[in-house]
Amino acid sequence: MKNTHVLSLIFAALLISTSLLLKAQTDEALFTDWQEEDKAAIEALVVYPEATRLAILETARYPELLIRLESMQAETSNSFQELIASLQRDDQTMIYDLTRYPGLISRLALAKDTGQPDLKVILEDYPEVIHKRAGQAFERYGALLMEIDQLDQLADQQFRELIKPYPEATRDAMHVLVNMPEVLQLMTENIRMTILVGDLYRKDPDHLLRQMDSLQQVVAEANAKELDNWRESVEDEPEVVNDLKAAGEAFAEEYGYDDSYYEYYEADRNEKYVVEQYFYYNYPYWFGYPSWYFYPRWRPYPYWYESGFYVVLDGHIVIQSLPTYYFTSWYFHWPQHHYYYPYLSREFVRHTYYGPRPRTSSIAVSVNHWRANNRNLITDEWIQDDRRGAERFREYGKFEMDREQYNQRHTQQKSLTPTEFLDRNRNRYPELSRKRVTQPERVDPTPRTRTAPTTRPEVTDKKTNQREWVNSRTKTTAPPKNAPQVDKGADHHRTTIERSRVQRPTVTPKPQTKVQPRVKTTPTTPKRTPSKTSETKKTRTKKSGGGS
Repeated sequence: MKNTHVLSLIFAALLISTSLLLKAQTDEALFTDWQEEDKAAIEALVVYPEATRLAILETARYPELLIRLESMQAETSNSFQELIASLQRDDQTMIYDLTRYPGLISRLALAKDTGQPDLKVILEDYPEVIHKRAGQAFERYGALLMEIDQLDQLADQQFRELIKPYPEATRDAMHVLVNMPEVLQLMTENIRMTILVGDLYRKDPDHLLRQMDSLQQVVAEANAKELDNWRESVEDEPEVVNDLKAAGEAFAEEYGYDDSYYEYYEADRNEKYVVEQYFYYNYPYWFGYPSWYFYPRWRPYPYWYESGFYVVLDGHIVIQSLPTYYFTSWYFHWPQHHYYYPYLSREFVRHTYYGPRPRTSSIAVSVNHWRANNRNLITDEWIQDDRRGAERFREYGKFEMDREQYNQRHTQQKSLTPTEFLDRNRNRYPELSRKRVTQPERVDPTPRTRTAPTTRPEVTDKKTNQREWVNSRTKTTAPPKNAPQVDKGADHHRTTIERSRVQRPTVTPKPQTKVQPRVKTTPTTPKRTPSKTSETKKTRTKKSGGGS
């Protein structure tokens, strides 16, 4: 899941265009000394609404707090995975799903512990879509739910102790962000960027806020323009539409996708509330997202979300977004996709090199990564001949499938590399056998190099003994039944995480102790920090290391 070498390659393909985007309508001097990955992370953060940005900036003033928080999260998520490690995948999925609904597991655990399982009363405060799973988990895993609730309470108590010495505004901001795990992950895994932002915010908050407001408009306009370009290019090509539909179905079949979470009628697929049901309730920060996801997915999505479209009743597709990085990395990971869906492969390349935002989108990240890894096989001439692009991709897919079969039949010999296999079979692959020019090691910022997806790491289950249940909880407040509108910093953010994240440390869990029940509080929206004066500077200096 965590391959820092791959991520550095992805970053290399994105840095130049991201820096140009930052310079477009912002004060260039403000970001002059920043590394390019820091600028890329800033681009992701500005997608969020003003209230979220204010919480981010307030928290960025104390990077040491985020580092400690990350260690806490790693410890708690490891403990959670140990609790459910012995369960089958379907049951783990069920438990993960329940954790997304605030207070649900706590209320189920309390009912199990007191022997008063009035599930109807408990579940009436939650969306109907989760009722069946909650009932199944209650019957099968009551003791486990109590252990999970205890772990959640322990994490909550430790969190409150961690933020206690900080100013009230910082505590309020942390309460906001702990419910936005995507943001916290981006900030902790790009800690250099966080430190720089916090420093700028301390020195001149008003100026930084103005620059971020301007950058948000630049990013939003660029995203909208790119989506329009993708939509038009796909809808104008029936072959591309057919390939995209087929690839989306293959993706869903391979992953079983998150439609297994819920059932809904086909006619409802294009209704907004269907998307909201998936989006709104994220996996809790303390427990993390399911371990089998090979890149950060803090919210479950219907399978069609990843491919960026859904099919209406008359068979036409409605494109809602670009395919996500999750989808495009899967697509370029398996060479046979180029054989079965050559028109889609050609369209991905066209969009990368001739679209409005070369190298910054989820498509461009995967295309450039694939091409860089195949620099000795795929030449500039091969990729620039657009008239025969589909035929060439089909031949390339067949070539890789044949090479894999050959290596599987000759396991006693050294596996042939793509270049070695082509040298032995030039007559079978005329397009690939045209005069080849070896590509340079570095990926040129102009459309010149390709990258092949890397192997996904295996996920190993950890099994430990179940823990003793400690009875200490209070009845929690349930979320609203109807999911409100979600502010989605969404896909652009997820792409940025994938190109910038680093390996998360493994922390050995501490023994659990009995904790006192939680007291629910409603976090307040952080206010803008006033411009620096001699008086405010003096106050911050005092509070940064003391209590409030």
